[in-house]
Amino acid sequence: MSGNGWEFDGNRLTLTENGSFHIIGEELISTKNRIHVATGKKVDVLLDNVNIDVTAEDSRDNGLCAFGTAGAEIDLFLKGTNSLTSGRGYAGLAVSADTSITINSVDGLGSENGVLYVVGGCSFYGPWGDLGAGIGASYNTDDLGLDNNTNGRRTAFTAGKITINGGTISAHGEVGIGSRSGSSQ
Repeated sequence: MSGNGWEFDGNRLTLTENGSFHIIGEELISTKNRIHVATGKKVDVLLDNVNIDVTAEDSRDNGLCAFGTAGAEIDLFLKGTNSLTSGRGYAGLAVSADTSITINSVDGLGSENGVLYVVGGCSFYGPWGDLGAGIGASYNTDDLGLDNNTNGRRTAFTAGKITINGGTISAHGEVGIGSRSGSSQ
């Protein structure tokens, strides 16, 4: 990736400014480099054959969030085949309550071209387990820059606004798209 408006630190690409970003991967080659959009930013992101898998090596560890944000507005465009797989308790594509995302094919409204496979990390350690949606809410929020503690215990947060206008989407997790409380369109 070249140009301004982004930082790369510790396997995390953070989009720090408003603007358009084209992220290119190598088809069928997985990376541990994850994507984060800074709070308050409005971005257009084109995923072009991106394959991110940040599940933990040890299933008792959380792993990280493949693509997340808190408080941003994202227009996501799909080209080729893309996959986002997050660790335990994180949504594959995390969309917090104060975030909106619109998913589109690079070929325009209603086109099924551009594929996105999304897997939220789930485990059932403890009484309720740590559950992340495919697209939407996460149980864990540390990697998103959120403080999600209430009275000393973690609570799931609600997904933001999720709109799908194009592409072919396959989302798996505690819920495919959304959260325990929230909606998708």
